[in-house]
Amino acid sequence: MQIDMFTVLVQGGLSALLLGLIFLFYWAVDWRSSWLAWWSVPFFLAAIAAFAFTQWRDEPTYISVVIGNVALLLTFGCIWQAARVFERRRPILWPLGLATIGWVALCAWEPFMASLAARVIVASVLAAGFLWSAAVELWRGRKEQLVSRLPTVLILTLAGLVFALRIPLLWVLPFPFGALPLDPVAQSILNLMLFALAVALTILMISMTRERGEFEQRQYALTDPLTGLSNRRAFLDDGQRVVLRHKRQRLPLSLLMLDLDHFKSINDRYGHDAGDRVLVKFSSVLEANLRPADGIYRIGGEEFCCLLRDTGLEEALVVARRICTELEGGTVEAVGANIRVTVSVGVTSTAEAGYDLDELLAQADAAVYEAKARGRNMAVASGGDAVIGARALRSVLERRLLG
Repeated sequence: MQIDMFTVLVQGGLSALLLGLIFLFYWAVDWRSSWLAWWSVPFFLAAIAAFAFTQWRDEPTYISVVIGNVALLLTFGCIWQAARVFERRRPILWPLGLATIGWVALCAWEPFMASLAARVIVASVLAAGFLWSAAVELWRGRKEQLVSRLPTVLILTLAGLVFALRIPLLWVLPFPFGALPLDPVAQSILNLMLFALAVALTILMISMTRERGEFEQRQYALTDPLTGLSNRRAFLDDGQRVVLRHKRQRLPLSLLMLDLDHFKSINDRYGHDAGDRVLVKFSSVLEANLRPADGIYRIGGEEFCCLLRDTGLEEALVVARRICTELEGGTVEAVGANIRVTVSVGVTSTAEAGYDLDELLAQADAAVYEAKARGRNMAVASGGDAVIGARALRSVLERRLLG
């Protein structure tokens, strides 16, 4: 079967051009996703490479060997940069410039220009390196759990492997897979593989963009915009899951309910901006005194809630008292005044309330009212034994240090 290489390459170039325009279209729709614009660049470069390769005749020409290969190598290099931008990292362009200068310089050296094997080796090393670098960039961002991430990493890894395998198969396969004389069938197979790679990356990157957008919308719906803490809806979602996990593992779990004292009077006297500053300050106090694994939630107004994982009542009381002390010892500057703030805390645990989120909330809420009734600025445990004293605090801390 006779294969018209010119037609194959032109079709490949037009297809790459179309895919690049698709990325630009999606970027125009969602301009905040700047990585979509970056992902269009490799496809435009691939189109340039394809059109340059149409100049290949019986012998390689300057346009096909130099311009075509530079455009193709930059295609893979820009895939790496687009992956970096997707992961919200700065692009680093000097490796692309170095590869371009290096290739042009080598092509100016007659022995290199005359050696198909040497050109295949250098091009394969650069292409595989760029593709694997792109795979590594996306793999580094795997904490952002996007469904399409792993398939993208696998495809980029396999594509890099295909180029790397050209080196050991140099004298076994025809060009463009090896260094034997050009075979139109082999060229068509490589073009088909590159086209499949381009289509797969287009689908997967657009999918990852949509998945990221959906994830961010969910996070926005579960986050308090003022403090950056999780909100009441997130608490209800997380709380049930955390309680069930601790119940299965028979681990203690404690809940703190925190209510800022006289918050309405702060708003009335100093204004809502001062009230917002107080809420932000209190949020930072909570984050400083709790572990990353603990859940901190603003459940409404001046009310906050914390889930302390694998923590019994005594330890939770220590934490609550520490929060009270640190907040009382500081001030919030607003409208030229230093505002002193205190908080009342209700504390309960699964030992008192069982593994039931509603019961934990009810007991902690009752303890908050008890703290308010006793004069505020204190931590009160559910079930009665009230305010943690200095002696109890000291004994708990000693046990934690010794244990």
